[in-house]
Amino acid sequence: MPVSVIERNLNAMEFVKLNVLHLHLSDDQGFRVESKKYPLLHERGSDNQYYTHQQIHHLVEYARERRIRIVPEFDIPGHTTSWFVGYPHLASAPKVYSIQRGWGTFKPTMDPSRETTFEFLDAFFNETTSLFPDKYFHIGGDEVEGTQWTQSKLIRTWKRQLGLNTNHDIQRYFTHRVQQLLSKYNRFIVGWDEILPAVESNSSSVIQSWRDRRSLVRTVHHGQGAILSSPFYLDALNPAGTYYSVNPMKGIKWLLNKKQTVKVFGGEACMWTEAVSFDTVDSRIWPRTAAIAERFWSPEYITDVN
Repeated sequence: MPVSVIERNLNAMEFVKLNVLHLHLSDDQGFRVESKKYPLLHERGSDNQYYTHQQIHHLVEYARERRIRIVPEFDIPGHTTSWFVGYPHLASAPKVYSIQRGWGTFKPTMDPSRETTFEFLDAFFNETTSLFPDKYFHIGGDEVEGTQWTQSKLIRTWKRQLGLNTNHDIQRYFTHRVQQLLSKYNRFIVGWDEILPAVESNSSSVIQSWRDRRSLVRTVHHGQGAILSSPFYLDALNPAGTYYSVNPMKGIKWLLNKKQTVKVFGGEACMWTEAVSFDTVDSRIWPRTAAIAERFWSPEYITDVN
């Protein structure tokens, strides 16, 4: 999305008192931030649609002036085809890659068995944390397909050597290594709910529950901060009243004590842009997000959609 679209939405967010903009900046379909350390990420993986360092600095400051934080997301180890267009050695099945033109879950996955993968990520995090000053860094972690891990003889051998039994164990290993790297740069990780088994209990990590509320309960029982997104997907095209009528804690509040309830940091409205353009995205986000913001800031007992 053009910088002007982000600016418009930051202006609207300020108006309805939304205070965090989560930017999903890499996926199978594109890598959206300039990298001076690894320029092939944006040169080959973006179709020339990416934000320069200067633009990122501008947006971070533009948001700060409106008391809004920007949390970047670079989705790993899955949803990483765009990384491999320029750097195929990062993949669990090195070959020639091209940007995905469709949508869904795809096989390309980072290789967790090579130290060079983590050396690459370390240098990448060093660069990107200088662009995004927020203490939270979203690492994605969702929908890891796992086929490349299963089919790779080298990874199967490595897995046995480390005593890892399943692909879930591999993702736990990968997430733990990434968490260690980001801690060097004083960052706490945020991830989709698939990474919950990988994070240390009672750490400062945050889990974003996108599949259902049950993962939110598991998250706070595990001692982590939680964000609820599952009822608030804007690309679902529900009317504003439907979003406003959602009680985020319905069916789960009785499962949490007061200490655990404060671990629920808030909610997030998610807008995925597969089916919109810069001309139509605003009409998908607004005014329905205003209703969601009102829900987030309102007491639980206020439910009148009129």
